[in-house]
Formats: sequence, C-alpha cells, structure tokens
Amino acid sequence: MSQGSFRRVKAHNRGSRRKPDFCGYVYYKAHRKWVGGCRSIAEFDEAVERAREHLRRELDGPGPVIVPTVAEFAGATFQENGRISMIWPDGQPSSKPDGRTPKTVQVMREGLRPFLREFADRLMDSFSRDEALTWALPQSPHVQSSVRQLFNHAKDRELIPDNKFERFGVSKKKRRVDSPDFEIISNEKYELLLECARRSRSDDYALVLEGITICQGDTAMRPSEIFGLHEEDVHLESGEIQVRYQWDSLQRKRVPTKDQDTRWVAISPRLEAHLAIMPRHSPPILFPAVRGGYYSRSNFSPHWKAIRVSAGMPDLEFYALKHRALQWFIDPIEEGGIGLDHQTAALMAGHDDGGWLLATVYTKLSEHKARQRALHAMRAYAERKSTVPRLHVVGRA
Repeated sequence: MSQGSFRRVKAHNRGSRRKPDFCGYVYYKAHRKWVGGCRSIAEFDEAVERAREHLRRELDGPGPVIVPTVAEFAGATFQENGRISMIWPDGQPSSKPDGRTPKTVQVMREGLRPFLREFADRLMDSFSRDEALTWALPQSPHVQSSVRQLFNHAKDRELIPDNKFERFGVSKKKRRVDSPDFEIISNEKYELLLECARRSRSDDYALVLEGITICQGDTAMRPSEIFGLHEEDVHLESGEIQVRYQWDSLQRKRVPTKDQDTRWVAISPRLEAHLAIMPRHSPPILFPAVRGGYYSRSNFSPHWKAIRVSAGMPDLEFYALKHRALQWFIDPIEEGGIGLDHQTAALMAGHDDGGWLLATVYTKLSEHKARQRALHAMRAYAERKSTVPRLHVVGRA
C-alpha cells in the first residue's frame, strides 16, 4: 500500500513550549487512529508510522506482525521528573460489563510502573520463561498481577504466542479469615477499644474517634464508606444509614460505593446513643479528620494505632472490627448476638452473594462455640436421662 493512500498528518501541540504534547489523527480508508503523548516532532513521526502500520494490518488483512515494545503496548510516556503516564489498560477487555473503575485502573498502572522502568524498550515477545520467573518471583503479588494482565492482553491480540509471566507456582494470598491465627475479637476487647478511643484525646474530638470505631464494629460498613458518610445519610427517625458513597483516597474525592451498591444499614442502639452526643466538627462530614476534610486509611492510621496500642492489641487491624460486626450479626441471641439470617447480614455488609460468604466462612469461625453447644446439649441430655425413673416390668398374677 503506497504512502499516498494516507492523508497528511498535522501535529498539534496540546502542551506548552517547555512541555510539548504533539498529537493528531492518522486517516486511512475512512478510518482513523489517534496518536498523542509525543514530546517532539521526531517522536510524533515515529508514532504516526506505527499507527499507519496498524491501520494497514486492520484494514488490508493479515500481514507481518509488528511486535511493539513494552512501552509502546502500554502507551507509556516518561516525564522529565521521572513519572510515568500510560494509556493501558484503556481499550482492553474487562470482566465487568461497565468496565473498570478509575481506582482499579490506577492500581493496575501503579503495579506496572516498576516493570516499565526496567524493560520499557524490550519487545513484548523477547522474554524467556527463565527471565520472567527470575524477575517476577521477588516482586509483590500486586506487581505480578499487573504484569501478567499486560501480557495476557498482548496474547489476546496475537502479538505474542504465549504469556511467560503467568503460572509462577505461587499460591494465592489467603484471606484474613483463612489465617490459622485469625479470631474474632471478644466483646470484652471490643469494649476496651471503645474506652481507649474515648481516652485517646483530651478534647471532645475523642468522641469522633470513638464514633468511627463503633460504626465499624456495629455496622460492618467498609472503612471507606464510613469515611465518606455525610450527616444527611444518617436517618435517626427510621434508625438507618443510607450508604451511597465512599471516600476514594487515590482519586481524592467522594465516589459511589463498590459496584454502585446503594443500601440501607440498621443503626445499633449503641451507635444511635453515641451520635446523639458526638460533636459536629466539620459539617456535612459525619466523621471528619482533625483538621477537617475526609479521612483516608493513611491519615486515620495514627489515631487507630494509638487506640489499639493503649488497648494492648498492637497488631489489630481496623478492618477486624468489620469481622466482629458480621459475627455479631449471625450469632444467636442467647450468645450475645442479634440472630440475623445470613442473607440479611450480607445485605447489611454490602455482599452481593446472598449470604454465601457468611455461611461458609464466618460460621466456621464459631466452631469452638458449636463444640461447646454440642457438649452442653449432651450433658443436659444425660442429666435428663438420669432423672427419668426407670420402668420395671411387673409379672402377671
């Protein structure tokens, strides 16, 4: 195909003179392809040639496969300050019909950046299995996952024959509740945490910290959902909290909840009583940070560390209180719980599995309670048997 079949491409600078960003469209047979993120005219011309070759392959049938470099396939641009911007995974397939959330995209890009810094100029098909294992095994699961997905996308587009960055033989990280030393904190420890939260500061802001702790331990809401609550979301007249938003610490804004799942959560008597006395420091945020604004896990962490250390539980994660709430939901009333069925408890926690997780995981956490109940039932049965008078057969006259 001759070069005359293409329209002339004009480079437009969307940036500035000091930090240019040349971009433009490449046209071919009533189709076009966008080229951008180029810091010079020479770089723009090279990108135009690659775009032209892509259009030829797509519109004129199969031809020789041009394997891109890692940076080209990811659409990565290296800034002068060392930062890396990229297009990937935009345009790549997603398991969710509505695509990935901005937070997921940002997390995937964060995981790919270490690989780009080391192998940006390498061709996608130039890696051996041994090289892939040597580099990837010392990396975190987060980085391994991002690199694996990048090469899976390249394999789907038939740019590489197979993915050398998969099946590392590393077992999937277990959930917290699957850890052998995992246990639900007792009611006594929970009360101690609340007391330490109230004593963590000398001013009335300690009531806000105690309120956050109660909200996590009594409602099973996600921490990001608690940090994103507004006063208008709390309906004391009906005894419910409307969970619509969460605070996204990466995007630094209030966004819809996970999977845009709006739900209602019942307010416990303890939380209702506490909200009545808790001061309002930064309306409309229900639980604002010390200096106003929204909490994130990072700026709440120092407060939580002070609370758990003073309670003698230095390794307790804040998320563990969510597990406490879920177990409290499903425990029988005679054992201090509120006796909810699994489906209702799942709706309260924002699970969309109909209670499967609660039925298969949290019930197992009560095995020691189940054993105690079984032993108690057997002892009670034995006592009843011992007190029943035995019948004696009286012979006939």
